[in-house]
Amino acid sequence: MEFVHEIVTSINNLDAKLINFDSTSVVDPLEGIKHWHRSIEIIYIVEGYQFTEIRAKRIINKPNDMIIINSSDIHACGKYLNSKI
Repeated sequence: MEFVHEIVTSINNLDAKLINFDSTSVVDPLEGIKHWHRSIEIIYIVEGYQFTEIRAKRIINKPNDMIIINSSDIHACGKYLNSKI
């Protein structure tokens, strides 16, 4: 299988799943793995760098970038450790 279906569950009666990732956080089990879900995904970069791959196009995200991933779009996200941008 080339990708997995992530089932997004809400927390505290919010219609959203909120996750804070940073360079010291525990590795996301889906980091770098192509996946999809039925909800949209909104990513806002506070610090550091992240890669986002959507429909086989890789984008390097920097602080203050916002990424919106449409529902059912196959994508992957993860830390971008190369400091040369």
